[in-house]
Parts: sequence; structure tokens; C-alpha cells
Amino acid sequence: MMLSGFIVAFLVVVLLAKHKGKANYSDCTYVFLYSVAFAIAGTVLFRTLTKLPFVFLNIEFWKKETVEQFFTYLFGEYVFYGGLLGGLLGIYIFTRKYKLSTMQYLDLFAAPVAFAHALGRIGCYFGGCCYGTEVTANNPLAIIYPDYSLVAPPGIPLLNIPIIESAFLFLLGGVLTVLFIRSKQTGLCVATYLLAYSVWRFIIEFFRGDFVRGKFGIFSTSQYVSLAIFIVVVLFITIKFYHNKKNPTTKGEAVL
Repeated sequence: MMLSGFIVAFLVVVLLAKHKGKANYSDCTYVFLYSVAFAIAGTVLFRTLTKLPFVFLNIEFWKKETVEQFFTYLFGEYVFYGGLLGGLLGIYIFTRKYKLSTMQYLDLFAAPVAFAHALGRIGCYFGGCCYGTEVTANNPLAIIYPDYSLVAPPGIPLLNIPIIESAFLFLLGGVLTVLFIRSKQTGLCVATYLLAYSVWRFIIEFFRGDFVRGKFGIFSTSQYVSLAIFIVVVLFITIKFYHNKKNPTTKGEAVL
């Protein structure tokens, strides 16, 4: 599903890039490939970085384990937020290097990322990962995984978080597509995406049942990242708002 997500994201990028005045079509492929490379690295490295403190604090335990078990633990998971942050970094580096408009390309990629993520969550549904908390069997949003489930506990009614989140992301992608086509404000799409998804992810994490994703105190790793993203975006918007108020410019002022 990851490959299909990338393909769908690229197709949406191409279609949106053709919209007059929104982005330079000839550069889209290179920006896309650059962002994908950074996103893939981010999906692996982000979770690895959060695991390193546990490894150092329990070094004697890992000395007794095999090399295969150690590397499976350290690099065996993929994290969406790592991919998102890596992809954003990739777009930033490429556009700054070749003197392109960073915000235009961030806007361009907002809807495609949402659609690709929605497909990825369908993959989670079939793979049995990212499952929800236990619910009653008659709950219309419940799913019961079979005995051969590799990740989710079998035979227990669980909240179908992957499909719920997939539906939200498809809806968000549709809203972002309309915004991209109609809005004249640079940065509105990426700001809407980051704010909407960070709030959604913070809330939906309370209904996740897979504790392997990591938890520190009362919140999961993803909730801390969601809070950080939300705060940073709000601060940027606030600073930009007051800057624009003191220095009014033409219509179509950048949001970020």
C-alpha cells in the first residue's frame, strides 16, 4: 500500500500542478522524488531515535539478545510522522537549493499526502496494525481479526481505527484539493493540513490500542509531535498575521 500511496500522491501532484498559476509542472517530479527519499528515511529514523534512550538505559539486556533482534527492534517499524517531517524537510531543502517557492510546493503536496496517507491506513487495516481499543462486539465500528493475525490480537472486537482515519484523510484530502484550486493565499493548504491532522491525530490516539508506538507519561509519542506541530504552525500564523498587519501588501498574502 505504501507504493500505491506514492503513485496516487504523484498523480494528484501532477493533476494539481497543471492548474494554472499554482506550480511549475516541470519541477514537480524532482521535488516529489526528493521529498519521497527524505520521507522514507524519516519513517525509519524517527522511531529509531525515540527508541535509543531505552536501548542505552537497558544496555545489559540488549547484550544478551541477538544482532537480528536488536536491529529488528531498532529499525523494524515505520512511523508516519517521521515520513511527514522528513518529506517537509526534503521539499524545503530542494526548493531553497533551486530557488523555488517553498510554500507553493508545500501547498501542492498537502492534498496528495492526505490521499496517500488514507491509502496507507487501508494497508494498516489489512495488515492488522494501528488497531483501536477493545469495544463491544455489537459496535458498528468494531472489527475482529482472525487467529492468523500477525499484529492485532485475534478474536477481540477492536475499534476499527485504520478505516476511521482513512475516511477522515480522504475527506481532508478533498477539502485541501478545493482549497488549493480556489484559494489565492499561499500557505493556506499546508497550514490547514498540518493543523487539521495534528488535532485529529492527538484525539484519535486516545482510541488506539497498539502500545508499541511508544508512550511517555500521559501522552503517546505521536501526541507530543501533534502538539508541537500545532503550536509551531499557530505561532507562524500569528507572527505572519501581525507582520502583514504592520506591512499590508497585495491580495493573496501568504498565510505562512
